[in-house]
Amino acid sequence: MRLPPLTDHLFTGHQIDRDEPLTFTLNGIPVQGYAGDTVLSALIADGVLTAGTFCGARLGLNENLDLPIYPVGQSNPAPLPISRTPALNGVNYVTEPSRRTFKWPRLPDWLDAFRPRNLNADFSIPLNIPGPWIETPDIETLKASCVIIGGGVAGLATAIELGQAGRDVILLERRGYCGGDAPLFGRAEGEDAPEEVIASLLETLDGLETCQVHCLTEALMLDGKTVQAHKVYLLDGQAKAKLLDIQAENIVIATGCTETLPVLPGNRQPGISGLAATYHSASAYGALPAPTTAIATATNVGYRLALLLKDAGIEVTKIADSRLSPQSRFIEFSKAYGIKFESALRPHAVRCSPRSKNVELELDSSWEEESISNTQPLVAGSIIVSGGWQPRLGLWQQAEGNVALYMERGKITATGTLDHIYLAGSCAGMQSLSATIRSGKAAAGAILEGNLKRVTERPIDVAFETPDDKLTITEADVETPAFLSNGPSLVARDLKPAKAGFAALLRARTDTMGAAERALALGDLIALQLSGETAADDFDALVRERAIVSRSYTAEHADLAKTVETPEPDTEQLIPTYLAGRFGKGAVCCQIIPAEGGRFETGNLIYHSSDVAEPDAAIGVVLKPMDDSGFIALLRANAYEPDRHVAVKTSGAQIAAVLREKILMSD
Repeated sequence: MRLPPLTDHLFTGHQIDRDEPLTFTLNGIPVQGYAGDTVLSALIADGVLTAGTFCGARLGLNENLDLPIYPVGQSNPAPLPISRTPALNGVNYVTEPSRRTFKWPRLPDWLDAFRPRNLNADFSIPLNIPGPWIETPDIETLKASCVIIGGGVAGLATAIELGQAGRDVILLERRGYCGGDAPLFGRAEGEDAPEEVIASLLETLDGLETCQVHCLTEALMLDGKTVQAHKVYLLDGQAKAKLLDIQAENIVIATGCTETLPVLPGNRQPGISGLAATYHSASAYGALPAPTTAIATATNVGYRLALLLKDAGIEVTKIADSRLSPQSRFIEFSKAYGIKFESALRPHAVRCSPRSKNVELELDSSWEEESISNTQPLVAGSIIVSGGWQPRLGLWQQAEGNVALYMERGKITATGTLDHIYLAGSCAGMQSLSATIRSGKAAAGAILEGNLKRVTERPIDVAFETPDDKLTITEADVETPAFLSNGPSLVARDLKPAKAGFAALLRARTDTMGAAERALALGDLIALQLSGETAADDFDALVRERAIVSRSYTAEHADLAKTVETPEPDTEQLIPTYLAGRFGKGAVCCQIIPAEGGRFETGNLIYHSSDVAEPDAAIGVVLKPMDDSGFIALLRANAYEPDRHVAVKTSGAQIAAVLREKILMSD
């Protein structure tokens, strides 16, 4: 649904030009949009909400899944992320480069109910993490005094402080605009409106010649003083992509928070979305999946979004809050707006038919011994489900920064410090708008003065603002998978065992999506911990081994970029400190070569054979690319033997490999 172009609310669609309509096709489905849309936002606004199916469950489109698409008619087209690719008139896209599709005619309005709304993308092979665009051949090398990752208020404040001091700054923002989630969270007492703050920051930044801003650009890799990012841009009327290899003396990570997904059956069905995704879709593109919506929230921000939707003329049927008697200024405002809400209700399962126009969310009582109650479900055209917020710490962790999980709060935080790498904003733990800006300025001060000042903020008393609830995790279902996070990893809890005679089929389905078979996002690991499926003592090891974003700084890319030839590995720095002792005393570093042209990622586990898959049974781990002839691996001393054949578990498959010469014997 495309919201009307009203001006008295935040959902005006500030990125689109309604005077320039356009049409494109994706997998043969005609889609209407406007100049300024992304392919994803046009799909959502036009009612195409299903990406495909996975293990029998329909998968809804969202920016976290970031489906790769390919323009038809170009020779060897590079994959483009659906959420960052501008919608262009007359272009034909497919989700697989060799796909042949029937082109559906655009039906008249009275037949629109029969138009396809499922892209039928193939998810039988797991998506690469962070995406197939990591292999984009076009590479540009840049240099700067500082790279800032994230264009929210913290990143903008950092860039301005450094730019005014005369430093060369490159700011990377994955969306097509800056500002982040601040307008969704609103302002605290005594603060200016976030929209006014962002407008002022952007105006100041625009006047600084030393600051470059790259939108539609996502950082994929952070290694030492190198940031590798993927950028989508327009050239001669076509969407193109390239990798940016950026060398910088200092790096500021201001990537904000990501919204967690309640772990319940059907949690990734079409029509289910998060608070932030709904806000950005409506604010930037004037798009919302349905004219009526309901909200199941564990946070106060759910009420804030309900107010914004109400202002825009969207019917909010009800808010279900998992907390007992929550308090918030937003709740009081919701009462004044006449929005119905009920507390102590947790989401339990999503039930909807592919032919149904409504989504149904079953609810449980949060405060009864018997979890299932007779509470009426939420039923609406779309349902917003919020499980809370987690700092985006993937790049921090990739740079070998430490993270810790606080089980009582169900939150991860960054710990310790790194040389020349700084955290700012909500990913550094800040909550208020003013503290977020001070955090960005403090990061800039550390770069300019060599002294990182501690930023503190006084939290609002719990009597006035109830803290977020812990992530909801319900029992497994017989038929419907419960995904652990909202990203491309597609890891789900094991399905609940069925009666005899059907268990074998279910087990076959479950094995294709279990955590042991896939690379894990930090969100997956948090859900596994909170559900008790992994031991608390294993969190640190699993984070280091399973949640490392693949590093693509290969010799092949170096040649394409005409950069300096990859040096011989520094044996003193091969073994990260967090792996010390992981594979026993005297662990060996050696060369490992994948068979038949396969590729490894940092963190892939190595096993004796393909019959073993448990992380605890691993004999080693892939450390990093070595050169054109293979990768560097860390193995148990008694497992190393030259020319030995082993099995490596990757995110997409099991790859045979051969061990070669020894590089280093650790202490």
